[in-house]
Amino acid sequence: MIGDNAVAPAQNDETDGTGRRGSLGRDESSADGEGGTNGESNSGGSGDLTGAVSRELERAKGNPLAVAGEASAGALIGEAGLPDNESIGNHDLSFTAKEADSPFYALGIVLGTLVPGTDILTGVRDLIANVLQGNPWGTALEVAGLVPGFGKAADVAKAVDGVSAWAKAFSGKANELLGLLKKTVLKYAPDSFERKILDVLGDGGKKGDDAGRLVTDGGKTLDKTKKAVGDGKLVDDGLSSKDYRHISNYGDADEASLAVKPTDARAGNGEVVWLEKGTSDSGWKHIKGRHIEGTNNIDGKDPSSFFPIGQTIKGKKLPNTMSKKGVRNMIYDAIKKGDGTIRGDETKYYFQPTKHGYPNSGVDEMRVIVKSNGEIKTAFPISGSAVEKWVPELNNGQGGFI
Repeated sequence: MIGDNAVAPAQNDETDGTGRRGSLGRDESSADGEGGTNGESNSGGSGDLTGAVSRELERAKGNPLAVAGEASAGALIGEAGLPDNESIGNHDLSFTAKEADSPFYALGIVLGTLVPGTDILTGVRDLIANVLQGNPWGTALEVAGLVPGFGKAADVAKAVDGVSAWAKAFSGKANELLGLLKKTVLKYAPDSFERKILDVLGDGGKKGDDAGRLVTDGGKTLDKTKKAVGDGKLVDDGLSSKDYRHISNYGDADEASLAVKPTDARAGNGEVVWLEKGTSDSGWKHIKGRHIEGTNNIDGKDPSSFFPIGQTIKGKKLPNTMSKKGVRNMIYDAIKKGDGTIRGDETKYYFQPTKHGYPNSGVDEMRVIVKSNGEIKTAFPISGSAVEKWVPELNNGQGGFI
């Protein structure tokens, strides 16, 4: 916690908002958000989530039409194609679709339920094509127009029921499905939906035959998780095995670029906080697009503030007082040393960089918002001599800097 009892000003979360160089002796040069990789590894046995997903990806590469067909069948046929499904009225639906045992079939069930009004066949085709071209799953979903919605409780319940029915029929493949959902649907899901899916497929071995368990006490998969989170990244030396398990259970260790235990407790379960590559709505991709490069929805309704790394936005050259790596360092310290305030399911950390390790950054105040599972949602500067803010409504709606 910051020692001077600073009080954060009340401002909009997206409109307000370098001392730890190479923090903890680790080089972070390889952790830059969005390369053309899915972060997949070819390792793993039956309990290794990353290995399970990699095998499914290899199968997709070998026969993309079959995988697209499996997902499409799941979207169109749904639970009716699973073994031992129930009859409806006098209509016997007791048959099994030949594609039903594929995790992509179950993914199709979820997408077919949560992406209404979409040409699901075209969408699934474009999704698989984008993944095979090297795009991350989250990006591929966006390009294919398959970003799920969670506004209708009935649809959400139906999607969970579909996953539950599939997992009951094919319990031995729960790990593969959990991996695919974590790469796709769960990146956009509210925490309540994510908890339900983890409960169905297995959260830390609490359910079923441990098929969904991602890490084990002292096992090799725990070591792999530590390596995935810690390799060349900003990692708190104080993290415990429990913290690493939490990241694996609720996030994607391969996509984490920092992990830290905050001084001020956060909302939700667990203690650790981490940053993933994320999507345009959350994580490093959102922070980089909205608050560094100015490429993500800065002409929307709300103003956008920018970390000063010497970038040019809307034709204006911004101050050059820090780097992208410095932004991550600052986010790390905001969580580690900042003042945390719990607001509903989220925790907002307020930090004063120029007073606490970043005297030449030109960023006097900043905020980091953390979801209840511990994943960083966004981070942005609030004020400072080098902080510029784009306001879309200025100049008769043409926008301008303040």
